[in-house]
Amino acid sequence: MDTNRQHTESYKDSMQMADEFTEELLLGQAGTESYGVAVDNSLLDWSLAQLIRDLSETLLPIEPSTAFVEDLKERLIASHVQPAEHEKPSPQVRGQWIRTVMSMFTIIGIASRVIGAVVLLTAILLKRRRQASPA
Repeated sequence: MDTNRQHTESYKDSMQMADEFTEELLLGQAGTESYGVAVDNSLLDWSLAQLIRDLSETLLPIEPSTAFVEDLKERLIASHVQPAEHEKPSPQVRGQWIRTVMSMFTIIGIASRVIGAVVLLTAILLKRRRQASPA
């Protein structure tokens, strides 16, 4: 149990160090000496600091153009309004769906009765034919 607690504390310390280092990088205040060796002599912490430094040097912040932002805003507003219009179908459409479903059930019911009658009639005729023919 103590080992788990130590791992949790070590993880929290590493995450806190990563957060602090990232903030310093974003502010332009992080130096190579600040996290190179002085981080509890931990290879994991040093590697994490190096990874954060490499990412901050590689990934440059970008700003979207105002035209893109305005277009995105319009599309998001339009897509937000459209589902509200489609969420509640009109009573006519709902009634049409109910009538369609009921018609399908009726057709299936009639078809099953007709098929059942044909099968029954065929069975009766075959039985009579077998009884009529001498064996």
